[in-house]
Amino acid sequence: MPAYTWEDKNSGKRIDIIRTFSEYTVPPTEEESGIKPEDAKWERIIMGAPTVNKPWNWGKKGTW
Repeated sequence: MPAYTWEDKNSGKRIDIIRTFSEYTVPPTEEESGIKPEDAKWERIIMGAPTVNKPWNWGKKGTW
């Protein structure tokens, strides 16, 4: 499951939440963030593309 980064515009607090793909629009709950829902204005932060790190011998024949 992917982790989504959310930021509270009122306090500036950022939090990473693990959700399923179908729940990507659900903001953090009070239990996850420690902030009451009526006091928070959550915005999902879209980060850059994930990177893939490959070792020097990845994909070459005969190097195992």
